[in-house]
Amino acid sequence: LLSTAFVSIVYVASNWLLEFPWSRPVPKPLVLAQMLGTVEVAIICIYFLAEVVPHWDSLVSDHIKPGVTTHECLLNYALYLLVCGVHQYAFYYSCSLGPTGAVTAGVNKCVQTALLFFISHWLFCGVASSQCLSELKVIGAVGVCAGVLLYGYFG
Repeated sequence: LLSTAFVSIVYVASNWLLEFPWSRPVPKPLVLAQMLGTVEVAIICIYFLAEVVPHWDSLVSDHIKPGVTTHECLLNYALYLLVCGVHQYAFYYSCSLGPTGAVTAGVNKCVQTALLFFISHWLFCGVASSQCLSELKVIGAVGVCAGVLLYGYFG
């Protein structure tokens, strides 16, 4: 619940920072993404050094399939970072679209999350039971989709 509140604050604060009119120049979405990305990377590095590195074998090495090379891992990670960067920039760009930019970004995130329940079930239910659809996940997805439709109709 606390993480949801903090993410919501980031959405609204980003919208406010990127919104016109300002008495000073508005930061470009890419600049804001880089500034917040730097803070996020610092926090993640602290967590990584404190929690992941001491438990490297149980959290990382034991889960890599035999035969996978270091080169393949690094290439996949680089691709993942590229996709995350594009996603981050798209988020901040949508927040710069005026006074309802944060709402638009929030609605997009809700739809992504609802779809993720179903795609995750389809792709991974056979591998990990935690990815299977449950009654609560379906209720949550239906609630999100209903909220998006109501926002689109009345918003």
